[in-house]
Amino acid sequence: MFYEFVSQKRAFVGFPIDVACVDVYVDETPIYAVHEHESNVTCLLLQANISVTFNYTINKTTTNVHSYVPRNASYDGQCGRKTEAIDIEFPCGNLTCSLELHFTNSSTVFNLTAANLTYIGEGFSHAASHAYTSKMYSNLGTYYNCSKGFNLTLEKGVMVKMTDVKVQAFMDDKSGKPSFGSTGMSCDSNGGGDSGTKTDAIVPIAVGQPSLLWLLLCLLATVLAEEGPWLDTKL
Repeated sequence: MFYEFVSQKRAFVGFPIDVACVDVYVDETPIYAVHEHESNVTCLLLQANISVTFNYTINKTTTNVHSYVPRNASYDGQCGRKTEAIDIEFPCGNLTCSLELHFTNSSTVFNLTAANLTYIGEGFSHAASHAYTSKMYSNLGTYYNCSKGFNLTLEKGVMVKMTDVKVQAFMDDKSGKPSFGSTGMSCDSNGGGDSGTKTDAIVPIAVGQPSLLWLLLCLLATVLAEEGPWLDTKL
């Protein structure tokens, strides 16, 4: 099967604009879509600004690398019923880096389960990875959102920093202009940790009317409790 990674950007009015390649410089964070040609389905959307930091040693000389994923990086992806992946290749200093993010489908939730960074230089190749249980996840049909972002700490001190993150996996979009769902889940204020974002730290982005009504009733009860004496009137 052949897959491609198509870059998109959203205009300020909120409508998606298809872009044939990724070397387009815009003010907003780009959105990338993993598309399967054989079934004509877009199965995953990712929006993020990404940087990597690591050290490598050659002939007793240690070099520190801090590199951002450029907009002209090459992208590839894999669609599947139970597993999906994104592979981003880009130059990092004098090396070539490849960042892979793997997602799994547990029937009701999609979840980032592994991240891997491979950095290749002349005559050597190193890889660092880490497995996750609940780092980025949301119910199927919705998206995960974390504007503040977080760090993925891999082996060998490798750090992957992601900000303005928005991802939705295991989609089945045949429209040709895929977009994120209307509802999503947001990370907590701490941006999650390497052990994974806890379930109780995930809150729905959209608050329904029943929740709002319950909040108003609680506030009213609090006010009445504090002002209780004025209710104790004498006949």
